[in-house]
Amino acid sequence: MRRTAAILLIILTLVSLSTQAIEAEVALQPIASVQRDIKIIKSGIIFMNDTFTLEAPSDSVIMVTEFQVGFQSFLTDERRRFEIWQDNSWKEASYSESNLGDERFHGYEIQLSSPVTLQDGVTLKFRASYLFLNEVSKVSSGYSTLIPVYPAIMYNISNFKLHVLLPSGAEFLEVSSALNFTHVVSEGLWTLEQESEAIGPFTNENATITYAPSQDDEYLLDYEKLGRHVIIKQSSIRVEDTHTIINTGDDINSYHIRIPSNSSNIKAKDGVGPLSVRVEEAGEGEDYVDVFISPRAAFRGGDRWSFTVGYTLSKSEYLTSEEGTSTLTFSVYGFSYYVRELSAVVTLPEGASLVISEPEFSSIKKTGLHSDVFIELGVKLPSEQPKVVITFNQSIVWSVVRPLGLLLIVFGVIGSVYIMRKRRHVEERKPAEVKRLKRSDFLDHYMERLSLLSELEVLERNLEAKEVSRDRYNRRTAEINRRQGELKRILRQLSKAIEVEYPDLVNPLKEVRRAEGEIDRVNDDLRNLEVRLRARRVSRRDYGRRRRDHLRRRSRAVRRIEQALSSIRDEN
Repeated sequence: MRRTAAILLIILTLVSLSTQAIEAEVALQPIASVQRDIKIIKSGIIFMNDTFTLEAPSDSVIMVTEFQVGFQSFLTDERRRFEIWQDNSWKEASYSESNLGDERFHGYEIQLSSPVTLQDGVTLKFRASYLFLNEVSKVSSGYSTLIPVYPAIMYNISNFKLHVLLPSGAEFLEVSSALNFTHVVSEGLWTLEQESEAIGPFTNENATITYAPSQDDEYLLDYEKLGRHVIIKQSSIRVEDTHTIINTGDDINSYHIRIPSNSSNIKAKDGVGPLSVRVEEAGEGEDYVDVFISPRAAFRGGDRWSFTVGYTLSKSEYLTSEEGTSTLTFSVYGFSYYVRELSAVVTLPEGASLVISEPEFSSIKKTGLHSDVFIELGVKLPSEQPKVVITFNQSIVWSVVRPLGLLLIVFGVIGSVYIMRKRRHVEERKPAEVKRLKRSDFLDHYMERLSLLSELEVLERNLEAKEVSRDRYNRRTAEINRRQGELKRILRQLSKAIEVEYPDLVNPLKEVRRAEGEIDRVNDDLRNLEVRLRARRVSRRDYGRRRRDHLRRRSRAVRRIEQALSSIRDEN
């Protein structure tokens, strides 16, 4: 009996000592406080920052040599950065991937340059920052994203705060979670908040946030490539932007981009040929114009599309010259997505040679008398708009040789014409300005035609508002139509002559004819609509709606003509 009691006493003593050892071991864990900040910006880019503060329990001393942290495995980070608070500032820390021992999470181990001893008054701060893409998806009510609430760490979290900031202009709709969230809006920005205490290690909680995006947060895309080609011409700069994108959202029938407000001769194309382009003029004080490119067929979810947008800019705004050296400075701007491969190519003028480039060029390719300077800019966020600076020399010999060569060509042509005329004994006069005059006449007559179309549109609005009488409207409309008929005959003849003498203007002239065809169809539709109204086959309300639609179609066609005329005017 005594022997049994002694054995039981020994067992109880061992259990008690083991329990005390376990409790002591648990007590030696740091106390962790965590602040998680999630920021969602337009185009579905998500930033997540976790700030950890570690301290020792009261009257305890803990040595920390490393710190492991992670997030749920359904996420894939495109970028990451880890920092330690030292000497009153954040210092970047080295890290390595780590197996947290739980397949639900993906982890990293933050490495300290030297051990840190936690004790009364001594704390240790870490910060983990991540960038996530393609985690926002389209739902019937707007955009939706699944976010992890808590970070993955091996310690208990004593205090936790979460802030989620929605994109500018977005409207919060709902949050689906087992946890309680609060939401506030301030100056048009929605913030969601959640606070918790006493959270165990590797707690896995997620929340689905749904919001209505702003009007300019139009698409969900994976931007594979964006290449900017800048061609320095004699009197202007031609820019060609090639976009390669994958649609991760809804079908797209018209793709919207923005380019500088001083752009002219705006065109778009893909591997097959020209694409339809619509341009909306810049508003007052805006430094961009809205351009809408129509794909050949609906750009569906999961599809890849590559296309090029070209436009002409003023040379004086981007190029400076001093003592025989010229410097081109431009920013690779205009993208609102995370671009996986951003590049720039600059085509130097004939005979020019590169002096220096910033960033450093990756290669130079000679094509005839031109040099193409290639610059790889890598992966960029919308906020990271790199600036490219190219300095080059224009050869003095070339600046003399080219004009001299052109002069010799001119003299040769003049001499040939003179000899041919003498041989044929023909006295005929062909002014050197005939071609330019034909193009100038074409542009002048078209400006008159557009002016009359604008006057006709004003008359129609005034008639609808009853600001002009029906008789006055009929008389002036008849006069405009008679003059329009005369102008169309003149323009048709000039167009044929210009196509023969200016082969490079064939495409702009075709665009003019297509737009003219649209105007004729709109006018026919308006006449038919008037007939249906008088026959009471359409309601007054439906008549007004359809009439406004037709007038918008005509306005778009007029803008297409104006763009084509700008191309004809700018063509050398």
